Amino acid sequence: MLEARKLSAQVKQDQAGKLWSWLSVLVFLATMAVVASVWIGLNFQAPPPDKSQEKMTLAHAQALSTVSNLNGMLAPDQELTPELIQQLAAFSSH
Repeated sequence: MLEARKLSAQVKQDQAGKLWSWLSVLVFLATMAVVASVWIGLNFQAPPPDKSQEKMTLAHAQALSTVSNLNGMLAPDQELTPELIQQLAAFSSH
């Protein structure tokens, strides 16, 4: 009976040791992940900013100005005249 109690006590102590072992491994892995993250952040720089958004904004502003000019020229009761056709040709050349 005494032998069983000793074995039971050893198993219980071993379980507590297992828990601390797993906990220390998890803390070590978390520490290594933080160190790796800091190292990557310091050694690799962000790419330069992309200029495509500025180009799209500029093209959109130009398209809006062209559309507003066309809306001013083309009224619902507009008649086709040679002057209007020349103005439209000037817009299409832009």
